[in-house]
Amino acid sequence: MDIYDQHEQSERVRSWLKDNASAILGGIVIGLGAIVGYHQWQNHTARKAHTAAALFEQARSADDSADAPALVQLRSDFARNGFAALAGFEQAQRELQAGDAAAAAASLAWVRDNARDDALKSLASLRLARLQWAAGESEQALATLDGARAAGFTAEREELRGDVLAALGRGDEARQAYLAAREAGALDTTGLAIKLAEYGESGDEA
Repeated sequence: MDIYDQHEQSERVRSWLKDNASAILGGIVIGLGAIVGYHQWQNHTARKAHTAAALFEQARSADDSADAPALVQLRSDFARNGFAALAGFEQAQRELQAGDAAAAAASLAWVRDNARDDALKSLASLRLARLQWAAGESEQALATLDGARAAGFTAEREELRGDVLAALGRGDEARQAYLAAREAGALDTTGLAIKLAEYGESGDEA
């Protein structure tokens, strides 16, 4: 009986293999194709990263022009790559040093709008908001600050929001922003305490 059962099971296995051979072979082919495709994708990604890094170094060593070929190529071909964002920050710094705040704001806005990483977007938003505030565009700065949502930027965002609101004469809102900055762990606790003392933590002026 055991021999019969084994024979019957073998026949069933052979029959199942015969009926499903095409599906099995197809699965093997698809699996191998996926493996090959994955390795090709990895190689392609590595090549792109290497190219972007090389362009970033070229952009760093180029002149101050936003039309520098390496920077232009980074923005056109690698807009979502982190190296393009870093190049944008460097370009903005150069433009500020040259006294062109409007160009620096445009570079930071480009980073904010194109960076894939939330931390890079948030950093660009914070720096852009500072420039907008300095240019007298306080309401625009407040709107820009709403884009700085990445973890780790809350304290800086809320303190800057408080500064802008205070300059607009909106003391109660400024106080709330400063309190939020303190709650989030602002580093400059002394400076923040001075700002809060101006309004009083309960809303009554000190």
